[in-house]
Amino acid sequence: MFIFKKNSMTKAKKNILLIVQNNSFPFDKRVKKEAVSLINNGLNVYVLSPTSEIESEKVDNYNGINIKRYVDHKSDGSIIGYLKEYSLSLAKIYFYSLKLVLKNKIKVVHFANPPDFFWPLFIILKIFSVKIIYDQHDLSPELSDIKFRNNFIFKLLKFNERMSLKYADGIIFANNTFLERALKTNKIDHKLKEIVFNGPEKKFSTIFNEELKKLFNNKKIALFVGLMSVEDNLEVIVQVADEIVNNRKYGDIVFILVGDGDSRKKIEQYIDELNLKEYFYFTGLVSHEKVQEYLGIADVCLTPDLPNGLNEYLTLIKVLEYMKAKKTFVAFDLYETKNLAGESGLYSKNIFDFADNVINLLNNKEAAIEKGEIGYEIIQNKYCWDLQEKKLLNLYNKIMIS
Repeated sequence: MFIFKKNSMTKAKKNILLIVQNNSFPFDKRVKKEAVSLINNGLNVYVLSPTSEIESEKVDNYNGINIKRYVDHKSDGSIIGYLKEYSLSLAKIYFYSLKLVLKNKIKVVHFANPPDFFWPLFIILKIFSVKIIYDQHDLSPELSDIKFRNNFIFKLLKFNERMSLKYADGIIFANNTFLERALKTNKIDHKLKEIVFNGPEKKFSTIFNEELKKLFNNKKIALFVGLMSVEDNLEVIVQVADEIVNNRKYGDIVFILVGDGDSRKKIEQYIDELNLKEYFYFTGLVSHEKVQEYLGIADVCLTPDLPNGLNEYLTLIKVLEYMKAKKTFVAFDLYETKNLAGESGLYSKNIFDFADNVINLLNNKEAAIEKGEIGYEIIQNKYCWDLQEKKLLNLYNKIMIS
């Protein structure tokens, strides 16, 4: 039994604070699921996050979760841009988190990375007997290396990651690979830790909207859902479209890209250069319900993430959602993706192979449906949030009594 349940030995609910810097709340799906799970199990939950286009209220409430948002200054993708973004947002996070902790007698502060610059705040908060959970969503050093190829920045982020692991009371890893990597280079054997996959909720499902399908003239739909940053390799989808449409003259297709990010403008320019504009549709940021509608009309889903020394080890949330939606997908041969998804998708060696796989699935509806069913069963039995929630609550239970 979890000690923070209403019928537990503690009479008063305990207050916790979740902090996320790179997404607004509740738009950040992982933090949203964590916060909802915690409040449903008897904790008072506060969240500190930046504002966004669709979540601009500075003070808000979501299903009983108290939200404080600050105005963020998004990077233009350059080193200077990231320095400006992080310096301004971290100053606000330090200020508002301390204010929330002191005002609301917060017992646990749960930090979601990236970035990994929060560890000095870990030390400050410990002065007030606050327990710290470090939730490693991403591998920041490897991510920066892909973006900047700057050895100084890489070493700086490795140091920050090491300090974050050192000063945390509990650690959440996104998959087994993250844990194994941390154990090799950090002394964390004695730390409280759990592997919590960012799995979809069991209730997550597709919504088939016939009118939405008609908007695309009932063409076959290749769908991408996710962020649009440099490391997300959206240029791959454009190159695949070029091969399918321009080289193979397969015109009965539309590529729908759901999401937004700092690389979107460059991708749109690339599409124009290849005369593919009529075959692409950008939705921008949309609600989770709208994402379900787009998944409902998709014939095949796309995972353009290239092998680069990082993507091989990431659990890609879009793949989990494709699988939960009973949609097959095409990806590159990435270790963690293939290990998790198995035969629910097709794995590619290069752009031409990727194009082959997309066309094969579009032309073989029965095979696509069968693979979608395989993915759905994997999620339901191993990775759905209902199963991951138990591990999250187990860590909190240990943190509360430590």
